[in-house]
This record gives sequence, structure tokens and C-alpha cells, in this order.
Amino acid sequence: MLAIEPFLNDFDLHLVMSVHPGFSGQGFIESSLAKTKWIRERVGPRARDEMDGGVDPSNGARCVAAGADVLVSASALFGKPNVTLAAKALLDSFSTTSRVD
Repeated sequence: MLAIEPFLNDFDLHLVMSVHPGFSGQGFIESSLAKTKWIRERVGPRARDEMDGGVDPSNGARCVAAGADVLVSASALFGKPNVTLAAKALLDSFSTTSRVD
């Protein structure tokens, strides 16, 4: 992470992969929370912080609390019988969560 620190302010979006790239349905990588928080603490709300993969109602609030303001979720939505209810459950899971800023 220290290698990217000098360049953080050069970008308006930071992407932290919270799964290994390649395919849907993978488990969430817990260490991605610390990476997102680390970036947010250095840059603040000036840039968008995105977490991509494995985001679901069980970890969405922790992603937002770590500083993410863009969440990417596929299997938690499209792997469910009712996408609308799945999206509502995901949104409800972090709708009252405060972010690191």
C-alpha cells in the first residue's frame, strides 16, 4: 500500500477488489476493508472509493463504514429469486451506517 500512497491524490476513484478478479460468487476478502479505510483516511471524501466483489447484506455496512461509497455486487443480487427484494436488503444493510471521513 505504501507504494501507491504518493499517487492517491492523482485519482478521483480508488478501486479496491474485495474478491479475486475473474468470476462471480467468490467470498469477500476481509482485508479489503482495511485497505479501503487506509485509502479513505489519506484522501478523505475528495475521491470516490469503490469496493468490487463479494458485497452482500452481511458486509455492506462494514464496507461503507470503512469509507466505500461505491459498492459492486452481482451474486448477492442476481443470484436471488427476487432481485428487487435482494437489492432492498442490501441497501437496508448499510443505509444508516456512518462513513470514515
